[in-house]
Amino acid sequence: MLWHKTLTLMLAVASLAAAAGCQSRKAVALEDAWCAPGASLASAGRIGTFRGEELVLAYYRSAAHHAWLEDLIARRDAARETDDLERVRELEARGALSQDRAHKQMWGDASLRNILDHLADDLPGIAARTGVDAIVEKPGAAGFKAERVDVTHQLVCCFTPVAVWYVAEEPAGEIRRIGTVRRRELLKAYYGSAIHRQWLRELRARRDAAEAAGRIERVAELDEQGRAAQELAHRQVKGKAPLDNIREYLTTAFPRIARQAHVDIIAEAGKIREPSSEFVDVTDRVVARFVAAAIE
Repeated sequence: MLWHKTLTLMLAVASLAAAAGCQSRKAVALEDAWCAPGASLASAGRIGTFRGEELVLAYYRSAAHHAWLEDLIARRDAARETDDLERVRELEARGALSQDRAHKQMWGDASLRNILDHLADDLPGIAARTGVDAIVEKPGAAGFKAERVDVTHQLVCCFTPVAVWYVAEEPAGEIRRIGTVRRRELLKAYYGSAIHRQWLRELRARRDAAEAAGRIERVAELDEQGRAAQELAHRQVKGKAPLDNIREYLTTAFPRIARQAHVDIIAEAGKIREPSSEFVDVTDRVVARFVAAAIE
């Protein structure tokens, strides 16, 4: 099936085109703009803007799009096995349309609505963190007098949640400094910390209480929870699972760490590439959070 084999090539060509100067959309669809309740582009005091070609590339390279594509291919193959040729043609056409839309989006000839729909739950939070009343692709802000804030990286990071853990509320222009955290050191710190030991003690206490009360199903449920946690740790060590359970303990510490290290983003080492940015190892600062928690 040509369309799913050529999408990567298309994106590579589009990247070159963007680098060569094709960075502005030919037609800006203002209907794609997001506005806070009661606000509009005309009334907004601050407008968040983004670079469309970067958002397009982030989406079509993301796990969200790859999952959609794999599901489409699986359904097409299942239809082939049952000789449902009409369904096969329908799914093939859907794939071709997706490829064509991606081409047009990169060149600025199509709405980004399908991509922004994936961000519907994230846009209010991004707006609140950056202090904007509306978010629109950069050319769409032309003609409005409001102050503009570039939120491209905040949007792009929504498609790379495993790699990017924190983005400063208002990076000064381009992302210049990226704080990186080494996975192995973070895993050692967390699983050897008082925080994790406390979690284990509470799990065992709940399990023992359920057993004493004769709640067999609850005992089995808690035993499974313990096995799942152990399996997750093994997968994390092998790099096959995200670190979300650890990251949640660091959410409140990230802003302070970012300020102290003068970085715009905090991410897992080796998981993000920004050729023009400087990388700063903040592993020791992050790991210290678990040491501090043991003292508190």
